[in-house]
Amino acid sequence: MRQRLGAHVHNAFWQDLAEILACRGQILFPWWFRDPEYPNRSNIVPHTPLAKLCQNQAVGWQRRNVRWIWLACDTGRRDLEAVERELVREADPLLNRAHRITQWPPAQLRGGGAAHERLRARWLWQVSWAAVVAGFDRAEEGPVRWFRQSARETGSVDDDGYPTTQRPTRATRLPSRRELERTFKHCARLASRDIRAAVTDTTADARGYPYHLAELELWWAAHAGAADVHAALAASLGLADETSFPAPDKLPAEARQRDLVRRIKRSLLCVPPGGS
Repeated sequence: MRQRLGAHVHNAFWQDLAEILACRGQILFPWWFRDPEYPNRSNIVPHTPLAKLCQNQAVGWQRRNVRWIWLACDTGRRDLEAVERELVREADPLLNRAHRITQWPPAQLRGGGAAHERLRARWLWQVSWAAVVAGFDRAEEGPVRWFRQSARETGSVDDDGYPTTQRPTRATRLPSRRELERTFKHCARLASRDIRAAVTDTTADARGYPYHLAELELWWAAHAGAADVHAALAASLGLADETSFPAPDKLPAEARQRDLVRRIKRSLLCVPPGGS
């Protein structure tokens, strides 16, 4: 069953679902899963305290809320995929990537209608800011941080609050490791005990650091578009839902959404190795 599920969601079920849950304030956002530099990428195992806590929260939510069912089909294996494709077309499930007629929009921007537009806007706002401020440009030879290029040391914001690389209006220099660690401890002071423990965990990785630097950078960059970055970080670590998080209320026009999603796909890891 795991193999069949992986074929339908391109091995990205966990990522899509976890990001939606995070934007609803139910779990921490899995920024470690978007990091192309994350240790042991071939195994997709959370190594840092924040990553482990995020995974535990997501698994806990699934055990409380998701029930897997299946139907026995009186057909040969050759016809099985055709049956599955027809079922997918009829039901149009949110997380299915493999057999959708169109791959637009991604799962995080689908469903819910106008009542959940703020949820979708929060996802697009955070992930696009992370892509612009701390992502990679895959068009370059090797991983090159956008923010380290002299021409992109500042960011700008459009009329809807989403990032653009034109008309620089706001500094987006990433803080140093020391600044990041101090900021996270400060922003987590009102969070739950397990989140505070994850932020202050001093367990060292192979290089002697309690965190992987790029993970913290992505956390910070995802909130760089806020008027008060510290308040936005505190809201995320406090598991604020979309109604109380300082992000745009509405999505931009579809053409702008497509532009931002292309930038996200070019700059951040979107599916784990083995997906497509």
